[in-house]
Amino acid sequence: MIGVYDPVYLAEARRFFSSHTFKAKDPVFSITRRTAGNWLDKLVLEAEKGRGEVFPIDISTHTFRHSFAVNAILHGTDVAVLQSWLGHRDRQSTEIYTKILSSETAFLMRRIAFS
Repeated sequence: MIGVYDPVYLAEARRFFSSHTFKAKDPVFSITRRTAGNWLDKLVLEAEKGRGEVFPIDISTHTFRHSFAVNAILHGTDVAVLQSWLGHRDRQSTEIYTKILSSETAFLMRRIAFS
C-alpha cells in the first residue's frame, strides 16, 4: 500500500470524507478504472522518461489492488472482510492472498515496508 504524506492532500481528503455520506456500493470517486489506469500510465512514463526512474515491477492499478490486499492480510484483516472490500464473489479468489503469505514466505514479506 502506498502511504500519503502530503499534508494539503490529507486535509482536503479529510474535509471531503467528513462532508459526504456514502451508501453501500456508492463509488467514492466518479472516475472509471480505465481513467485511473491512463493517469497512472502517464505518471509512470513521466517518471521513467523524464526522471530516469527504473521500476522493478510493472506498475498498474492492479498492482495497487494486490498491494492493498496483501497489506490488509499482513495487518490481520479477516478474509471475509477483504473479500467484501475487493468485491470477490468467490472466497477462493480472496484466499489467494493468504497463500502468498504462507509460512515459507511470510518472513520475507515482513521485511517489506508498507506505509
